[in-house]
Amino acid sequence: MLTTQTSFACDLCKKTFTRKQSFISHRLKHTNKKALTCGACSKTFAHRSTLYTHFKTHTKERPHVCDVCNKTFAQKAHLTSHLLIHKQEKNHVCVYCEKAFTLKRSLTVHLLTHAPEKPFVCHLCSKGFHSKNVLKAHLLIHTNEKPHQCNICNRAFTQRANLKTHLRTHTNIKPYTCNVCNKAFTQKSSLTSHTLVHTKEKPHTCVICKAAFAYRAALRRHLVVHTKETPHVCDICYRAFPRRGALNQHVLTHSNTKPHVCEVCNRAFSRKDNLNAHALTHLQRKPHACDKCSKSFVRKDSLNKHLLMHESKYFEDFFPVSALCPED
Repeated sequence: MLTTQTSFACDLCKKTFTRKQSFISHRLKHTNKKALTCGACSKTFAHRSTLYTHFKTHTKERPHVCDVCNKTFAQKAHLTSHLLIHKQEKNHVCVYCEKAFTLKRSLTVHLLTHAPEKPFVCHLCSKGFHSKNVLKAHLLIHTNEKPHQCNICNRAFTQRANLKTHLRTHTNIKPYTCNVCNKAFTQKSSLTSHTLVHTKEKPHTCVICKAAFAYRAALRRHLVVHTKETPHVCDICYRAFPRRGALNQHVLTHSNTKPHVCEVCNRAFSRKDNLNAHALTHLQRKPHACDKCSKSFVRKDSLNKHLLMHESKYFEDFFPVSALCPED
């Protein structure tokens, strides 16, 4: 409806416009019509500016460059938001947990985690999510798709964020630094876990025996003690292990692969901990001492075998300690 010579008013929401084209574009919001079609993918849009922005995804055009880190963006608004990261300003604070964010949209996404509703449900496993994007990323787990590939080592990832973190292993960039010991990390989560070393906090508690651990992974490893689960089975000899890492080490015994080589004598070992124990023989260090006869050993398992002699009454009665454990 034309109200004046220079003003166009929407009769549905009473919003006014000075330009006729803006008024026409606005009216499309109410009718839900999308008259503009992308010639590359046939996706439709209500506004010409939105179509233009979308078309850059096909041309890969990113004309807006950050003068701090040289990162490029398709839209100037995205560059403007990105620059706040370098300023380290976090003006958007969550009213529930006081976590602060650089970008308002990051806060908006975060607020969904406090909402009890999870309206986006995976049709394969019924797991619920706060946002459509998180659900979309989750679905890749079921399809085993890994669309984000490292251009250096070709390793692929389901999420772009994981690829971004992985790339730091090649560049050796560690942006997260501990303010106590200055140790640096590639991931913020690694720094958060590391700080527990200084605070001595052990927030993860076993519900069965109340043993406490600094890391969730350590608690998961501990729970196997109670459950006696050994889900990782060797497909050669069918020996089972509670942890995948232990299975991986065991498999090396079948292949006769010994990747861990002593720098002094070139002796090779299948496990790194065996190499570490062996290295002590060159240093003439015997850190594991018997508290009964003062005899020392390079390896802890050797000390444990030795202690059996002291615990056996047979050895105590017929073989004096001086005979069993002569002074070096």
